[in-house]
Amino acid sequence: MSLLSRSDSLYPMIIRTLSMICLALSLSACAVITPVHGPDGEMLAWEIAVQTAIANPGQCRDELALPAAPRPGQTTLDGAAIDLLSWNIRKGSLPDWRRDLARLSLDKELVLIQEATAAMPQKSRVLPAHWAFAPGYADFSTQSGVATASHVAPLLRCRFQTTEPWLRTPKATKITRYALAGSGRTLAVANIHMVNFALGLADFRAQLEALVLALSAHDGPLIVSGDFNTWSGARSRLMHAAMARLDAKAVAFADDRRTRIFGAAVDHVFVAGLHVESATAHVVESSDHNP
Repeated sequence: MSLLSRSDSLYPMIIRTLSMICLALSLSACAVITPVHGPDGEMLAWEIAVQTAIANPGQCRDELALPAAPRPGQTTLDGAAIDLLSWNIRKGSLPDWRRDLARLSLDKELVLIQEATAAMPQKSRVLPAHWAFAPGYADFSTQSGVATASHVAPLLRCRFQTTEPWLRTPKATKITRYALAGSGRTLAVANIHMVNFALGLADFRAQLEALVLALSAHDGPLIVSGDFNTWSGARSRLMHAAMARLDAKAVAFADDRRTRIFGAAVDHVFVAGLHVESATAHVVESSDHNP
């Protein structure tokens, strides 16, 4: 880790060079560059750190294989009534995202956000208390990824990353596990942002295989949700086949207003061991995805 002063005469050249580091490093590491601010808020320097990508879904599988029970005094989810919001929020870069997030997350037990930012809980001030964040892409000012917010503390949090084959940027997956009231069982929740820009299906398939591997050890109800980038029939078929291996079925929308690319819905929710009472997609202008 090092600090570069803004007054350094080599500053412009160094920053341009650092912007290419992610392309030059191996697939398992990437330079993350973030600004360092003084007490008065003035940007003082760039902090440069090389972070190793977490690309081991087997660790999540091993943790999910262990028996889990709520700790004394820990609250549990009511398995008879779980309200969930899933939304690619486009890093909160469009107007009115706070208003729509406040409106849509009201009384939700689980809020799954793709393209969340690490600073979103402070900026929104409406999300449930427990914030499980998995970092993905980072630029000079923003660390984004996927985040799962809940009113109940998760028993387990694990994450892994998959690299976008063209852009060499990471896509994140977050898995959380919750105790269910009165049942002795647990609910596993996977929040995923699938690779987008790829030639062929190998990288897309590999990310699905990692997800299935991670969740295969869980014994209990399951929710898998996120931005799957299923903009082709081949991608959609692979997704459904992978979810079938987990006995997870797609949530159907009677009035399906999910965002579509090339005519295909890209955001999905799958459940296993749960009964879906209703599902709604809301049309918004605060993101390029409808929640």
